[in-house]
Amino acid sequence: MKKLLFARTPRRYWQYVVTDDNFWMPLSYPCLAAALRRRIPDLEIMVVDCCALKMGWKTFERRLREEKPDFYGIGDESMYADEGIRSAMIVREANPDCINIGGGRHYPFFPEWHLGKDKAFDYLVFGEGEETFPDLMEALLSSSPKVDSIPGIIYLDGDKIVRTPLRPVIKDLDTLPTPAFDIMHPDIYGQRGRLWAFRNSLPMQHSRGCVSGCTYCSFWPAESEWYVNDAGALKATPLYRTKSVAKTVDEMEFMYKTYGCRQFNWVDGTWNADPKWNDEWATEILKRKMKFGWYAMMRADMLLRDEKLGILEKIVKSGLNMLILGAERSNPADLENLKKYNYGDDTVVRACQLMRKKYPQVWCQTTYMMGFPDETRESMFSLLEHARRSGADFSAFHFATPYVGTALWDEAIEKGWIRDTDFRNYDWFTPVMKCEHLTPEEELDIYYTMTKKFIMGNSRFYTGLFSPYPFKRGLYWWFWVVAALFVRAKLRAKKTNSLGTPYLVSKKPWWYEA
Repeated sequence: MKKLLFARTPRRYWQYVVTDDNFWMPLSYPCLAAALRRRIPDLEIMVVDCCALKMGWKTFERRLREEKPDFYGIGDESMYADEGIRSAMIVREANPDCINIGGGRHYPFFPEWHLGKDKAFDYLVFGEGEETFPDLMEALLSSSPKVDSIPGIIYLDGDKIVRTPLRPVIKDLDTLPTPAFDIMHPDIYGQRGRLWAFRNSLPMQHSRGCVSGCTYCSFWPAESEWYVNDAGALKATPLYRTKSVAKTVDEMEFMYKTYGCRQFNWVDGTWNADPKWNDEWATEILKRKMKFGWYAMMRADMLLRDEKLGILEKIVKSGLNMLILGAERSNPADLENLKKYNYGDDTVVRACQLMRKKYPQVWCQTTYMMGFPDETRESMFSLLEHARRSGADFSAFHFATPYVGTALWDEAIEKGWIRDTDFRNYDWFTPVMKCEHLTPEEELDIYYTMTKKFIMGNSRFYTGLFSPYPFKRGLYWWFWVVAALFVRAKLRAKKTNSLGTPYLVSKKPWWYEA
């Protein structure tokens, strides 16, 4: 029997969030495993998640040599691409006959960097892995492998990079099998989570793509329709689709009963796009009387729409305990430039104030982006004022990071905005784009000041410690711990005279090299 091994390698993590919250269960591998089982039942499939197992590189290398897989698969985003390459090269050395397959949101965009026997991968998968990956595996397992007719494959033919026709998106998501969570050993996740990855929590997704096409977002391009423009460049166009309510709730009930899941963490880029779906889903959840909490990323304009339609109250009642709203900028013109439409400067403010007054049991968090080329001290601090005005429970400020595959990446490359080409620093906490009016040191100092002022000068961070809602109370206590760690990092950087370099970056866990 042939063996396919998927892996999540040892990874760096953001040092102000515990490792369990950094390392959710990856949803892609159980989704791929389920699709492969349906098509190729005699293929042995295993997943090694080093982050959940606290398995360092030395142990991981021994494991790879012991398992001797025939096929090795890994998909990463830009920040962790170097670690995925490191693992693939270990596989090459340990078992030269193993076929390495790369995917995710990074490797397929740089085939010239990653394809070849002296490089990390033999094949790259681009788009709709549940169909592309089984097609590729069936071809490779045949007596005369032939992959040139499989949509969504990139490979080398001699010295020439061959890209097969782009694969159409899966429009009927109900055709997808329920993710094979058994292959992940769910009990090893969420032992020490403080923000999202609690014990008995699982990732969930009902939709793909988006109704919008924000320039900075890497979610919707990864899940939408791609085409080749007149200049020969790959471009994405937004395309939203969702599983049916029945399919979604059936999957949730299965996880609820089989794995004891009591917290669902939705990974949809926009959970609340379709009001009809939202209403029917909440109705069905309440009907089946399952008791659980859930987290999702939502659009503020759609939240307000659902409140007006009388749907939001039902959604909250179904177990919503935490939501994140992308505020992004305080200036409506900036939002227009980012193609985040239907977002006036008061949209997020009104949504947060609604949640605070009518649904105080829900933790409402906002996110902002800063560090654009025309950024000024005044425009950065305007984000702080907007966050204060919103009344959000917490606001996270991040440096704008142009991820591969986004329109922001294309624009940054074209206009020479990229200051840092080391993808390990694409962590949202490092200013990787050039700023005309501020140095990196000044940007970092403003970022630190904004975060400190938001917490220290916010009365909710004091009264919240005694919130009548246990979920929110725990989060307020935890964010005070984060604030203390944050201040300590600044003091250490000042003491060692290292304020000129990012001191908030991700770091290696203690077991990283073990």
